[in-house]
Amino acid sequence: MKNLLVLFLVGCGGDPVCYHNNYQTLKRYPVNFTQMTSMGIGVDSTGQKVDLAIIDRLTSQLDICLEKSFKANPTITSELAKKADCRTDVGVPRVRFDNIYIKTCFKVKVPNDWEYSKCYPEEQLLPISAPDALCEAKGLHPTPECPCRWRVETQDDYIIVSPPNLKLFKAELARMVTGCNNVWIVPQIIACLP
Repeated sequence: MKNLLVLFLVGCGGDPVCYHNNYQTLKRYPVNFTQMTSMGIGVDSTGQKVDLAIIDRLTSQLDICLEKSFKANPTITSELAKKADCRTDVGVPRVRFDNIYIKTCFKVKVPNDWEYSKCYPEEQLLPISAPDALCEAKGLHPTPECPCRWRVETQDDYIIVSPPNLKLFKAELARMVTGCNNVWIVPQIIACLP
């Protein structure tokens, strides 16, 4: 069984090593990053009330947890990397763990077209259809009244698009910084998610 060493990439001088998130943009929102968190993360709240301190707190929590989790167990099997859809480097799947202190590499967009689910009122949804199979895998049963919808997305490789509750913000940021699409099956990442 092959194991993969987790790579720690850090920008040194000059331009930082930023994320290269190759997941498709599901909906393209116009952006105007007029706010900045105290940690330097650009935010476009689309005029809505968004607690910038929460973005900083969630980012810091994920950063500290991933560093601790991967230092304790820095390898994953190649089979798990493949199942988790981790990006490849020269044909070899590997987890890429970027230094997420580089806050200029991602931004946050909180669109104003999100809505509460009609069937799960605590859930804030984006107006973007998701495959029914993804909801069914979570034990949900999509209907015409309650279709399967995304709760977070990444736009243009570096913009996390989330409703204001930021419920899946850490999961989307984890996808960016680890390079694995299915973060929910990698033990070192699961340990850091809600």
